[in-house]
Amino acid sequence: MPKVTDEYIANKKKEIIDAAYQVCQEKAIESIVLQDITDKAGFSHGAIYRYYKDIDEIFVDLFARLNSEISISVKERYEQILNKTVDWRDTIFGVCRILSDAVVDMGIDELKLAAYTDVLIMSNPERAVKISSKLKEDEKNPLIWVEANLRVYIDDLIDEGKVHPTESTDKILQFMGASIRGIEASYVISKSFADERYTGNYKPDEMFRCLAKSMISMLGGNIE
Repeated sequence: MPKVTDEYIANKKKEIIDAAYQVCQEKAIESIVLQDITDKAGFSHGAIYRYYKDIDEIFVDLFARLNSEISISVKERYEQILNKTVDWRDTIFGVCRILSDAVVDMGIDELKLAAYTDVLIMSNPERAVKISSKLKEDEKNPLIWVEANLRVYIDDLIDEGKVHPTESTDKILQFMGASIRGIEASYVISKSFADERYTGNYKPDEMFRCLAKSMISMLGGNIE
């Protein structure tokens, strides 16, 4: 019997992940069963189980692949902004610009998957936590990394007396996270739903600029 190489295993896993990604464009995550993925990949259940012990292991690899692709760019640009900007308001604008570009670069299919993931978190939080716990730090949603680093940055600004926020750091970051999810959802609708109320005029960069202005205001700053 010929030896199964690491490359062979990696290729088979990629086929399964590609199939899972396609299924996720058709169904919400919580409603997907292993049969959906096997049908799409053209694998038998037995073949799938040679590489993954259950469907959630497949989702772990799927999320890891998608998040890793955008995490590197987001982190590199974030560090560049911190090294280049002097005015903290420019930093906030810069971070929101990074997030705006990330939304557009992700594309509609990946944003739909992100929305389905939010539904999974709401419908089955224990399962969502289980999947997330198996992701390495650089495989998690880059927004989590941005929020963690912004928390440190904002707290340092407060300690240095450079800002006098009207809200706590927690509330500012919660507002940012909720706003980003709303922007993502609206962007998907604007690209997917043929309705004049949503198409043609929706621009993520303008929405993220509004988010930046709101965060600066909450931090007690003025927009020049």
